[in-house]
Amino acid sequence: MIQHLSAWKLPKLTSLRLGGNWPDGNAMTSLTRWSLPHLTSLDLGDNFLDAAAIEPLTQWKLSKLRVLILRNSGLNPQAIGHLRQWSLPALVSLDLEHNDIDVDAVESILQSMRRPAIP
Repeated sequence: MIQHLSAWKLPKLTSLRLGGNWPDGNAMTSLTRWSLPHLTSLDLGDNFLDAAAIEPLTQWKLSKLRVLILRNSGLNPQAIGHLRQWSLPALVSLDLEHNDIDVDAVESILQSMRRPAIP
C-alpha cells in the first residue's frame, strides 16, 4: 500500500505511524519521496526492516525528527550499517526494543545519526 502513496506533500504533518505494514525496499523508496518538513515522530515499529528497506530511509531528509521507533523490526547487521548513514540531528528518542542488536551497535547508530547532514 505504501508504494501507491508516493510524492505526498504534507507540510503540517508532525507524526507518522506506519507500524505493522511490512514494507519492502520499493515501498520505503516511495515513502522517502514524501515531503514532510515538520515531521518530529516516525513509528516504523513491528515491521520487518531488512537492509533493502532501511537503505532508502537514509536519503530521507528529516531534520526535525525527534522520535524514531524501530521496535521489533528484525534489524540485522546490514540494516544497522545503513542506519549509521542516516543523519537525524534533532533526534532525542530512539526505540530499538526487541531487535537482535548489541550495545556497540546502538552506540554507533546514535553517534552517526547525531551528525549534521552533508549536502
